[in-house]
Amino acid sequence: MIFLLYIKENFLLKRRILFSVFISWFVLAIVLVFVDLPLSILLEDSNSFWAEFIALYGEIPGHIIISVSLFLLLNSYSQKTKSYEIILFWIGMIVNSIFMVNILGTFLPEFNTGLGKVFIYSSIMVIGQFILINRYKTIEVIKGSTTQNFAKTSILLAVVNPLLFVQSIKLLWGRTRFRDLSDDNREFTPWFAPQGITGHRSFPSGHTAMGWMVLPLLLLLPKTGVYRRIFQGLIFFWGLFVAIGRIVIGAHYGSDVLFSSGMAFFIYLLLTNDWNKENIQDIDESL
Repeated sequence: MIFLLYIKENFLLKRRILFSVFISWFVLAIVLVFVDLPLSILLEDSNSFWAEFIALYGEIPGHIIISVSLFLLLNSYSQKTKSYEIILFWIGMIVNSIFMVNILGTFLPEFNTGLGKVFIYSSIMVIGQFILINRYKTIEVIKGSTTQNFAKTSILLAVVNPLLFVQSIKLLWGRTRFRDLSDDNREFTPWFAPQGITGHRSFPSGHTAMGWMVLPLLLLLPKTGVYRRIFQGLIFFWGLFVAIGRIVIGAHYGSDVLFSSGMAFFIYLLLTNDWNKENIQDIDESL
């Protein structure tokens, strides 16, 4: 009976937070029908140093989280013996190595100039990962359920939001970015009006979706206490910082970042099984 009451309580909490995210998302989406363009006109500053920083590096923390998550999953997969599992393991090693080279290429362009160099650096990364996995595969913190839950949630969130949702909608919506509008703004379209495949890719925001890839870090925080509050604040600050930066630089409208943000929260809340009362209240207060 106690177990059933616990399940019922957590189900109601989960339903409440999901409902609150949806309502907030819906209300802001309606408001932005009317203020999307004026908001961009008000906030846009193409010379903003911090917004340019976001344009260059805002996706990097998300990329790092994806790469670390892949490494953690590969670590747990390293002792599999079936043929298809071994093949998947090495495919994952190669994909993550290329991914890491691309991350380094953001700071050191020589890492991704030419297929030859990419191949060499990726091969080094494969060897490095293999050594680390065999060196640390018995460490309990890597094999632990919390760490593995973080890794799985991160990868699924990355696949569903930045990859599938954002990239497919961008292609089909064809919305012109604010900075690409003419002086009379005649190319502007509201978020609910898809234009088809036009080559324009404003809606929704990919940077914002990647900015919110920090959400799974909530799973690694202590359940309660001051450290949870501090790092939780930093996590939500980063997501908002990236979202606002994309509006300021003129790359996106408010609705572009709203839909990427809303989808990130919705998918994260659906994926995570960390639904104890303290975590629900923390997220609810942050909204």
